[in-house]
This record gives sequence, structure tokens and C-alpha cells, in this order.
Amino acid sequence: AGELEKRGLATFTYTQGSHEVEPPEGWEDYFGSRPLFRFLDTRHGDNFANLRRLRHMPHSINAEDSMRMFQNTGEGEDWHQEVWRNALNDVFKTLEENPDVDAIIGYSEGAMVGASLVVEEARREKETGRPRQIKARFIPDSLQCVKWLLMRFP
Repeated sequence: AGELEKRGLATFTYTQGSHEVEPPEGWEDYFGSRPLFRFLDTRHGDNFANLRRLRHMPHSINAEDSMRMFQNTGEGEDWHQEVWRNALNDVFKTLEENPDVDAIIGYSEGAMVGASLVVEEARREKETGRPRQIKARFIPDSLQCVKWLLMRFP
């Protein structure tokens, strides 16, 4: 980022989540010095518990059994949508305060929030006609998601 700014090729506006957290056990040194923040509020539960289940799913399991493992996921847990909506609203607020921002770079949780932001902007454009602010997206942690988004929302 510093090199791009030095050459006059880009400027950067930085944002981060607003929810202070402790790193997961075993990852204390990975994320750098404290305080650490997430975009998603984890006080009600962990949005990523099911993603972790995917990582430990046996490779020999067939597609039907895979679907059965997750068919009741989130049942009775209404907080998921509110948590994502609040995270996206925080990023939209940053965009409104910085109308010159036209690209987004995200990594890890920021990649998921960034990809969700692109989808939400496309939905809003379709419903209200409001043009999308984000014209380019670079989300290295979610390459497959980015390819899908770029094909679906050029």
C-alpha cells in the first residue's frame, strides 16, 4: 500500500471491525499486538462454527451425507442475520464517509465482509437504482468467491 501511495497510483482508507476480541487459542501471535478487532460481533455465538465443521468433514463422505450434516444449522438462532447486517452497515458507513473509495481489499474475515458488501451493493443497485461505489475488489483469501462474484456481477 505504501509503495502504491508513494508512486501516486492509489490512496488507501483503512477500516477494521469494532468488536474487540481475544485471539483463538494457539493463534495468540498470528494476529499481531492487541487490541484485536472483528467485524462480526461474537457475543451471541460464533458465525464460523459451521465453517470449522467443514474443515473436519471426512473426505470420504458423499454429497447427500454432507448436506444432512448441515441441514439444521442455525435453527433457532436468529442472531446471524443481524450480526452480518450490522457488520455491513459499519462498512457502508465508512464508504459514505469516504465517497472517493472505489475498491476494496479484504483478508480473512475482511474478505468475507468485503465479498458480502459487493453482493449487497449489487442488490441495492437492482432494488433502488443506486450505483455501486465499489468498482474493483481484491480478496485474496476468497479467490473462488471473488471469481464467482466477478462472473455474476461484472
